[in-house]
Amino acid sequence: MKRLCAAAVVILVLGGLAASAAIAEGISTGLEAGSLGAGVQVGRRLTGDLTGRVGLFGYSYGLDFTAAGIDYSGHLALRHAVAMLDWHPAGKVFRLTVGLVGNDSELRGKASLRELADKYITDLPPGVQLPDDLGTLNATVRGNSVAPYAGIGVGRGIGAKGRWGFSFDLGTYYQGTPEAKLRVSTPLPIGDIPGAQEMLDEAIAMEQQKLQDVVSDYPWFPVVMLGVTYRF
Repeated sequence: MKRLCAAAVVILVLGGLAASAAIAEGISTGLEAGSLGAGVQVGRRLTGDLTGRVGLFGYSYGLDFTAAGIDYSGHLALRHAVAMLDWHPAGKVFRLTVGLVGNDSELRGKASLRELADKYITDLPPGVQLPDDLGTLNATVRGNSVAPYAGIGVGRGIGAKGRWGFSFDLGTYYQGTPEAKLRVSTPLPIGDIPGAQEMLDEAIAMEQQKLQDVVSDYPWFPVVMLGVTYRF
């Protein structure tokens, strides 16, 4: 909920700026899709060669992945709110963009707890075997809730005529070091087995650190968006 509130604040900040610009003119709306998801965007000329844009984008899809030797059945939920300021040099179609991204995206993954056990429990007594269905290992990865954005793109020029146009954005936002968390769900009475809970906690801690090391290599989120716009 806090992340969604932060995204809403990002939108209101630039939205208020656009609405209060006394000399603003040329409101436009558009549909866009790309690496942020799919959604709507509203723009308005502010002053001179500057325009402001706000938008909401989202999409979700299955994304299986392997991290630190464990195979996860994954799901990526993209949820973004954007507030952008565009500079069109000489009022042309090309633009330089800076802004903020409200990021509530989340990568989730599930794996067999047996994979974790096979990886860390190597000293079972002779003849003792673990059951195949030990439970589930659940992974969650999330970046910063508010992130700075910079990029380039093309869109309707300040003085362009006509109502329909297109837009293209290429850039990146800095999501910081994504945070990885692991938890387990199991039907087994782990707490009733002497030493089992401590062994499981240690295995989870080590595996979580390995997953954290993997996702730490991706502080930047690439942005590629394409859309159509209509100016009122």
